[in-house]
Amino acid sequence: MDDVLARVGRYVVSRRVALGYRHRIELANDLPITDRTLADIEHGAREASPGTYAVLENKLGWSPGSIDALRAGGE
Repeated sequence: MDDVLARVGRYVVSRRVALGYRHRIELANDLPITDRTLADIEHGAREASPGTYAVLENKLGWSPGSIDALRAGGE
């Protein structure tokens, strides 16, 4: 597992829970991505497409480019 991707995954999980999505499937059902894709992102298992990241950022209430900022070491 890539440390950068794992870091992004931790932030996604934290924000998901903060928004009241206790289970990943609940958030995935509100997105045009699969539960498996969201699981891979949360576990840092693989990169997602820029479009997937954009949809996720929007749903999480993050500014566009937030995931790229996290990947670069930002908060």
